[in-house]
Amino acid sequence: MRTERTRAALVVLLMSACTVGLCACDSDPAEPYSCTGEYAPGISVRVLDAQTRLPLACDSSGWVIEGAYYAAMQGVCIGSFQDEWLRGAYERPGTYTVLVASPGYRPWSRTNVVVSADPCHVHTVELEALLEPGGE
Repeated sequence: MRTERTRAALVVLLMSACTVGLCACDSDPAEPYSCTGEYAPGISVRVLDAQTRLPLACDSSGWVIEGAYYAAMQGVCIGSFQDEWLRGAYERPGTYTVLVASPGYRPWSRTNVVVSADPCHVHTVELEALLEPGGE
């Protein structure tokens, strides 16, 4: 009997936590779930030289644009670590134009890149930008 009361109290506590916003609950309150503390990018672009397939993200600039929203994309480049990815539109669903530019390469772009989300995070869209030599 005591075990049943304890279980019932835990269910009530969990449902109360969802009600006050301590966890996210989808449309079925019988199946609550918790959000993580992750800060997810909406868009990740793998930037490579089209011929050598070597990473170019550290030398490149990237932007995500949606209407009046405009933001630079960032990569992680520390010392000899050369990240292949530029990331942006963190926790921001929407439909974007993505631009990438790198010295000595032709600019690259994609339009109508759709980033969706659930109650917790965006669903990251991964793109590959194969940059062709010949730009300014």
